[in-house]
Amino acid sequence: MTIEGDDGESVTVDAGVDGEIPDWFPAELPLPSEYAVVSTVEADEDDGTLRGVNLTTPAEFDALVESLDEALAASGITPELRQIGASGGTPTGMYMIPANSEVWNLSIVGYGEGEDIQMGYVIATEE
Repeated sequence: MTIEGDDGESVTVDAGVDGEIPDWFPAELPLPSEYAVVSTVEADEDDGTLRGVNLTTPAEFDALVESLDEALAASGITPELRQIGASGGTPTGMYMIPANSEVWNLSIVGYGEGEDIQMGYVIATEE
């Protein structure tokens, strides 16, 4: 769905398990080997843009973090931030990853055994 205002600003949201990674998503950002795209968002405004991809993966949290770290290292990318921990017993991760001359935020939340891990890749740029 795309909503466009009279001033030319627009917001596009695509939601659904059958979603795909958008063309604007940087190829150098690591993805888990198995995932489902839950939603994507692209908002263009006069003062900047917002892009995001939300997905789930059945991967185990520690194995996912290890595979992300390995993929980044193999690509020669050093995250500007990497924090892995737990919040209230829920495993969480936060990366700030440079890609396409931008810095993408990646958040990871594992809600518990038997639950898919939630991942969100987001970039906001100012013009």
